[in-house]
Amino acid sequence: MRILGLDIGTNSVKAVEIESAFRRFEIHEYHEQKFAKGTDPLEAARLLIESLPRKPDRIAVSLAASQSTFRNLQLPTRDRKAIQASVGFELEDDLPFDLAHAVYDYTVLSQSAQGSQLHVAATMQKHVERALEAWTSGNIDPDVIVPESWAYRTYLNRILGPTEREEPVILIQIGVLKTVIYIHWHGTPIVSRELAWGGQDITASIAARYGVAEEQAEIAKLDHGFILTDEQRTTATADQLEFSEAIVAGMQPLLQELRQAEFICRNTIRHGISRVYLCGGGSLLPGLARRLEEDLRIPAQNLLSLSTISTSGITYSETADAHFLLAASLALCQVGDARSTGISFRKGKYSKSGRSRELNIAALKKPLLMAAAVVACLGASLTVRSMTYQRELALVDEQLERQVRGLFGSLSQSSARQYLRDTPALKKKVNDELKKQRDQSKLAGPNAKSPIAFLRELSSGISKDPAIDLMKFQVGAAPTASFSTIDDSSVSLVFYLKNAQSADRLMEQIGRKVKDPKKTGPLEVTLPDGTKRFKVEFTGKPLEDAYGK
Repeated sequence: MRILGLDIGTNSVKAVEIESAFRRFEIHEYHEQKFAKGTDPLEAARLLIESLPRKPDRIAVSLAASQSTFRNLQLPTRDRKAIQASVGFELEDDLPFDLAHAVYDYTVLSQSAQGSQLHVAATMQKHVERALEAWTSGNIDPDVIVPESWAYRTYLNRILGPTEREEPVILIQIGVLKTVIYIHWHGTPIVSRELAWGGQDITASIAARYGVAEEQAEIAKLDHGFILTDEQRTTATADQLEFSEAIVAGMQPLLQELRQAEFICRNTIRHGISRVYLCGGGSLLPGLARRLEEDLRIPAQNLLSLSTISTSGITYSETADAHFLLAASLALCQVGDARSTGISFRKGKYSKSGRSRELNIAALKKPLLMAAAVVACLGASLTVRSMTYQRELALVDEQLERQVRGLFGSLSQSSARQYLRDTPALKKKVNDELKKQRDQSKLAGPNAKSPIAFLRELSSGISKDPAIDLMKFQVGAAPTASFSTIDDSSVSLVFYLKNAQSADRLMEQIGRKVKDPKKTGPLEVTLPDGTKRFKVEFTGKPLEDAYGK
């Protein structure tokens, strides 16, 4: 499934495409569509979507942090219906606006024997309605509208391990005109605030210090902007110190807000912030992370938003990692379990599936005509194919009947058709006829198991010892026995040996042509000429290969 996260910024629309399948995902591509000041950003979003090679299956957008609020609730129940009934009651006295004009959604974060922990996000109906009206006017129909805080929560839960979640972290998303400060702890949003401060304020501070236009100050900031650390200030020139202090002066609202967020965090959850993550275009300012570390005494680093979640090992550019955090976070809200357990304001009467749609018959006329043409072609093809199959089957039946009558000779046409209708009877009749022909072949044909062939094979396998004499040789049934189809042949061999020790070796050699041979003897006998010999008799049944090929 192709998921698209859309982030409407001040100067551009940013989008991240994620390919999701079987609880796994991969970043497919990221896109940016810039727009001029004063133009409609949703038009840029529409152009971006239309330029994609493939239409996304789901689109996720966000509601600004300044337009939504959230609460983390602990309810003494695990029953789903009781939770659903209690959420509205808990919010009624806790929201800064009337509940009758509110839209809220919740998800269960965890459950234990004591009850359930919930995260509830709420906003005013007018914010959702205005957002939907704006998106649909741009011919964009988003599937989910996610609070910005929940998008960051989803992202951080993807990248933070169990140990890192034990201590709160703060995420600072610095934009051109606004900055979002988000605190995350134990997989839960704690604080989310939107500050009316951004990179433009640093530009204004530089312009005021040097008395230049903001356009020139912006160019100077992007090309040469930096913030000196304590160590660097000791060796910096006066011009470098002045330029760095001009930037720091413009950062004072941010530093004050971060100190207040740290104070709120310690008083709310009794834990101090363990790490600062920086993102957004303003985070690219050299020395910013080090300066925050010095002022807040908290480790700070730039968040590599795309590179960190890339499962293929791709490393993205520093600029892409800084600018595409929100778009990537929104796309992740529709991956795996986050899709079914996430927060979205597009529910109830604002649900995408619940919105009324007019059925345009004129628009369906052409597809219906094409479908009818396809059905007609399919019907004609099936008719022709059926007639062809009928002719082929009739030909095969005729050939089979002719072959059956040829096999049985005197079989009548009606009997042949009866056999073709009763295949088990036909099979039995064919087998009986084949057996009869095999027996006749045995009587008329040469004997495949002649005694002479057995004697030839036996003599080739016995060593040439002049002290061994074959005195008696009989293979097969007795001469007086009647013919039988059952192979009941036997072997009887009598040898005279010069010494008794040769009997065992002879037994081994005969065993290659006789199955389980039985030995009688050796018995000492005296020949008519007075010579002493040892008589040995072997009996058994010949093996299959005892007659040769």
